[in-house]
Amino acid sequence: MAEFDHKRWWIITSLSVLTIFLAIPFKRTTYVMFGSWGLLASSCYWAFDAWHRSWAFPFVVSLVGVAFIALAMLVFARGDLWRARLRHRPV
Repeated sequence: MAEFDHKRWWIITSLSVLTIFLAIPFKRTTYVMFGSWGLLASSCYWAFDAWHRSWAFPFVVSLVGVAFIALAMLVFARGDLWRARLRHRPV
């Protein structure tokens, strides 16, 4: 078995994104949490795959982490507005 199996990481990335999007119609916060953890893990894998022999690798992984924190803060700040818009969509 190869140390870095891109096919499996593409599956993990795809399932993580799908899990996050499925959280909306099913109204499950847990799906968002597990999807986010999967997306964070796969983002760090892809950053390692692209930058592991570079001096910039620690900065790239740190940037990925800061981006996830910023996204969580944005969702926390605007979550009620987005939730209201999803509930009261005109048909």
